[in-house]
Order: sequence, then structure tokens, then C-alpha cells
Amino acid sequence: MIKVTIKRIELIYSLQDVKLCLIILLLLCISINTMAQSDVEKLPIISSPNNQITCQLQYLNNDLTAKITLVSVNSEKVNMHLGLRTTEGYIGKSNDIFVENKSKNYSGVITSNISEKSSIIDQYTETTLRFNTSDSKLTYDVVMRLYDEGVAVRYNVFSNLSFNISSDNTSIDLTAFNPSCYKESKTESGYDMKGPSANGTSIAPLFINSTRLSVLMNEAANLAIANPLRIEFKNSKFTFLQAYNTAMSIGTSWRYCIFAENPSKMIYGKYIITSLNNQNNDNIDWIKTGKTFRACTSNNKYNTDSIKSRIDFAYKMNFSYVLLDAGWYGLGYSKENNAKSDPRIPVAELDIEEVCRYGAEKGIGIIVYVNKVAWDKYNNKEILDLYQKWGIKGLKLGYMDGNTRSGLSKIYSIIQSAYNRRMIVNVHDEFRQTGLERQFPNLMTTEGIKGNEHRENKGDHTTLLPFSRFMTGSGDYTICYPGYPINSEAYKNMATTKGHQLALATAFFCPIQHIFWYGKPYEYPNKTEIEYFKKLPTVWDDYKILEGNPSNYFTIARRSGKRWFISSHTYSAREVKLDLSFLDGEKSYKADVYTDIEPNNIQKNSIEKKHIGNLTTSSKLSFSLSNNGGAVAIISESDDEFESDLITSTEDEPTPIVDLSQNSNRDNETAENIKDNNSMPINTFETPNSIKNKIEVLKLYPNPAENFITIENVEKKIMIFDVNGRKVLETTNIKDKNEIDISCLKRGLYIISDGKKTAKFVKQ
Repeated sequence: MIKVTIKRIELIYSLQDVKLCLIILLLLCISINTMAQSDVEKLPIISSPNNQITCQLQYLNNDLTAKITLVSVNSEKVNMHLGLRTTEGYIGKSNDIFVENKSKNYSGVITSNISEKSSIIDQYTETTLRFNTSDSKLTYDVVMRLYDEGVAVRYNVFSNLSFNISSDNTSIDLTAFNPSCYKESKTESGYDMKGPSANGTSIAPLFINSTRLSVLMNEAANLAIANPLRIEFKNSKFTFLQAYNTAMSIGTSWRYCIFAENPSKMIYGKYIITSLNNQNNDNIDWIKTGKTFRACTSNNKYNTDSIKSRIDFAYKMNFSYVLLDAGWYGLGYSKENNAKSDPRIPVAELDIEEVCRYGAEKGIGIIVYVNKVAWDKYNNKEILDLYQKWGIKGLKLGYMDGNTRSGLSKIYSIIQSAYNRRMIVNVHDEFRQTGLERQFPNLMTTEGIKGNEHRENKGDHTTLLPFSRFMTGSGDYTICYPGYPINSEAYKNMATTKGHQLALATAFFCPIQHIFWYGKPYEYPNKTEIEYFKKLPTVWDDYKILEGNPSNYFTIARRSGKRWFISSHTYSAREVKLDLSFLDGEKSYKADVYTDIEPNNIQKNSIEKKHIGNLTTSSKLSFSLSNNGGAVAIISESDDEFESDLITSTEDEPTPIVDLSQNSNRDNETAENIKDNNSMPINTFETPNSIKNKIEVLKLYPNPAENFITIENVEKKIMIFDVNGRKVLETTNIKDKNEIDISCLKRGLYIISDGKKTAKFVKQ
């Protein structure tokens, strides 16, 4: 017999009774384990559309875990732990009750005229798993999407009571890969590389790299649902950190990981952030892309004539916008943070309505800066209604709060209000896109980057950005292409070459790319140096990563129409030999190559048939890069002659070179050096210097025109091109009196041709 005493109460059991209890307990454990195993067996195995990634859901150490096999990366294995911590307890634990599984396969195409790829194949497998917590307080969904390039997850949580999501358990374990990550503390801090054993947190996106695997961790579709994502790293385990408002039911934003065998291949997965957002199906033909000239004036004084001179320069350079930055309103520069600085009242020297009118006449839109203080202090509807009345085309939001839910809500409220008034938006400072520009296409770009106003930036920083910051959307890097004199205060600390700056304008995607951040029009007397910018588009049809090594070098080829624009920049000096096998093997090509020469200049070399034979797909494009240097090239088909050059050939007679050492701070004395040549009417232009003969000019009226233009000496076929060189209209339907219907065109500057003669006109 066994005697057991508990609190002085004696219980007597026989050995037979003990054996019976042990048998019952054993059977109970087996039963419980069988039920858990039964539930586990119900959890699905998921595969991406082309079976490049497979995922087995199961419980590991009590956590719901996606055991991921990266078939395309040598079948490497990665564990993604799932779940959330709430005020009602954890979700995603093994004692939760599996309810059902719903799956779907999606195959479509994302198309856009304002992105870096006009057409993207969008395919994924999506599975929604529903669970009840063991205490029945919460029901939740785990929604997983598998792409061939990555995995995304989000949660839907349902309750009859209010609760908080206090933290995330979603994480990936990369200890097997011994990786390094590139920590970014805040949006303009730059990057610190951290080794496998490091601990800390970083803002998103987080780029993680090893010899066997490259990973990008980020969030998508955060419309003020939660504070922006941060990622914790601890001994090569990486956890998504995000908290949510009190709610009775909530759907989280997406967390996602892109996986690839090397950093360059990882970039091709960046479309996932777009796929994870909802599509805006409105007609957005009114949205205009193109380069932007920042109206940097001496002593930050905004007056009407100086701004008009900037509009003239933008017009000559085939730009689309002029930005009036801090100082144009209220109390002026350096006082715009004063609450009395009213964004509805321009400084006394500036006639804003006249500037907008003059810009419209030239096809140049005006973007204005307004900072957080003004948006918080003054009625936003009144501000935007007034700007719409003036004719403002875009907003730059300064010093915004992108770190809190209330701050994000404010930003997206302004973006939506601007969208309703057909204005584009550029958000500066602490703000990162999460792909919502698919829903708000007027959100053209954001800063959220250690840009080129940090003139000390070198190639180790700029060659890392394509693998990190630019994986979460377009970026306003504020490119500071130097003018003359090169040792002026604005440029003397520039760490990278002019060729490097040319390359960044192509490598860094921005639909309203800034080029001359500190520049004044008269600082660029050398036309060859800046002619590449005239030809450069800001939105693209396709791209190819030709080579890339983070913090070392980066080369990309972007296509617009039939032309490829190649950009290569580096940290250390190197020889570049580029494989051109991406070109059409049935065609031959020519190239204009722009490279650095000393001192601080750009040279242009043309590879043409009469010199060394046409380029073919088996050719290698070679050039040398200096420390922190760069180069660009335009590759076009050999028979691509005059017609597609119409848009980029708008030079007047050469600008006189002025004594910049005396006049660099005196806009009033140098502005007339960039005015139009009065002897040249608006509907004429000259071809590049390589073509000496003038082209016969079409005669047309009225100019500007609204719905119809009349042409006198026209052939049977008419083609119209926009300022980016895209053909927007072709017709043989010429009405009586040689009238052409242009009512379908947006307002702006166009070039019209009948194949032999040409002219410029402005559509009102």
C-alpha cells in the first residue's frame, strides 16, 4: 500500500489504483496529442505560382511557423514564425483551434504610365487560415501570399471586446546564413552594417545579406493603421515590430520578405509592395511626370522675374516643373516655421498668379513648399482651394510627421485632398512609402532618404540605396549636379563627380526627378555637360540590373520606348565592361556615352557606324570610372534618327559664358543670359550641333491653342510628341482648312511633325 498525506488528510491507494491512473493519464495524453496532430495535418502546404517557393505550416516550439523552402535559391530553408501578442493573450499558438482554410490563385498584370516598369506580371497564391483562440475570446485569420520572389503575411483579428495588438511575433530566423544587415536609425541617418551577432532595431525596409541569401524585409499598405514598421535584429533573428490601436476587430498591414540568391536578383522582387496595395481605377491622365527645377534664388529671395527666369530654363531643358521651396510665403525663408507665416500669403516680391500663368504658357507646372506648421495652423481646405485657383500643380510637404499614426493620417488626408484638385505631392522628411502610391497615384515621390544635400555622401552610400531605400518606392534624392564655379559654397564639399550625378538621375527612380538642387540657370554654360538631362525620361517601360555590389558599384539599364539609358556609378575606381545581350539580337545600335574628364567636366563619345561599327548584342560597352565616379549612356537603334530627337533638340543659340566669379550671387544681372532669343519665334527650333542644316518649319496657329490648331504647309500625316519624347497622337484625319483636333491632349508643351517639317505649340 501507498500512503499519501496532503494537508494532514490521509489518502490510501492501492498499487492497482495507481497503475489505473497512470494508464488513464497516458491515454489522455495520446488523445490530446492525436487531436493536435490532426489539426496540424489540416494546415496546408502552399506553393508560389511557379513553385519557386514552397511553405509548410506547422507548430514549432509552440509557435505557428511557416517552414519556407526557397527552391530558386538552391532550396535553402528559412523559418518564419507567425503570430501577435494582444491584451487578450497570444495568437498563433499550438493550443489555438484551427477552423478552416481558404485558398486562391491570382494571375494578372499591373500596368502604369508613371512607374519604373510599365507592365508587371502579378501572380501569387493566397491562403487564409482561420483560428479560434483556446479561450474563444478571439477569432483570427492568418493571410499568407506566396510570390515566386517572396512571402507576405497579414492578420485579421475579430473580437466582441476592445483589445490592443501590443507587439508582433512575426519573425524570420536566418542564423544558418551568418548574415549582415544594414541598419538605418531614421530616414536621414544613413546606414550602419551590423554583423550576425549584433542586436538592435532599424526602420524599414531592412536589407539583409549573406554569401548564400539576400533578403529584404518591409511593410505594405499602412494607411495610418499603425506606426511605421521597425525591425528588431538579435543574433540573426529578425522580428517585425508594430503596435495597433485599441479595436474590436482589426486588419493589419502586410509584412513581407523578398528572397534571392544575390542582391541584384533581389531587386526584381520590389514589385511585391505594389501588388500588396489596392489599385486606383480612376482616369489619371492628368498626372504629369518629368524633371523638376528647384528655384534656388540668391539670398532665398523670391521675386517674380527671377522665378520666370527659372521657368525659362526649365522650358529649355524639357523639364515639367519648377519648385518654389521654403521662403516663398508668409514671413519668408528661415521663418516658415513661425506660426504666423501664412501659406496663403506670398512674400511681397512674388506675384504667384503671374508666375503660374507664365508657367502654364510655357508648359511648366508650379510646385510649392508648405511645411507642417502651416498645415497644422491653417485651414487646409482654404489653402488648397486657393492654390487651385492660382493654378498650382503640386505640393511639397515639409517636415511632416511620418512616425505616428496621427502623422500618417494627416499626410494621407492632404494627399487625398490634393488628388481631388489634381495636384501632385512630394512628401519630405520622416516619411516612407508602403506602396500606397498605387492607391494615391498623385503621391509622386518622397524624400525619407539621406539625399544629396548631404554633399559629403560618397559612392558607398549611393551604391547601397538601390538595395535598401529604393526597395520601398521612389525617392527624392535632391541631386545636386554642380554648376560653375565648381568651388562655390554650394558645391565645394561635393564628394562625388559630375558623372556620378548623371548616373544617379537614372539609377534612382523618381517621377519628378530634381536635378540641379542648388543650381542657378546661368551656372551651366557648357551645353554638352547637361544635354543628357534634356533627353532623360523620369518614368520607364522596363529595367535590367546589369551588375551590383552593395556599397561598391551599381549599373542599371532602363528602357523608354526604343531607347535604353544606362547608368553606372561606383565607390572605388574600376573598369566597366557591360554585357549588352538584353538588346534585340535582330537589330544594331548606336550609343552616346557621357563620362568624367578632369577637371570636373563631362565628355561625350558617340559610337557610330562610321567610327567602329554598330553595337550588337554581343558587344561590350566599356568605360573607366574614377573614385566616386560614374557614367551614363543612351543606346538607340541605328536607324533612330531625327524624329525621336525632336523633343530633346530645343536649343537656342549658345548661352554666353559670364564671369561667374563676379555674378554668381546676382540673379538680376545674369537672368537675361537665359532668356529666349527674341529673334527665334516659338514654333522654331534647331537640331543638335551634329546636324548643321536647319529644318523647315510648319506654320500653325493659334499658338497657344485649346481644341484645334490650323496648319498651313502640312503633309498628309501628322505626329505629335510630348516633352518626354513619347508619341501621343498620330493622325491622317486632317479636317477642312487643315485643322487638327487636339482636344484629347493635356495642357502643356508639344512638338508636331509631318515627317519633314516641325513646330512647337502649347496646348491650353
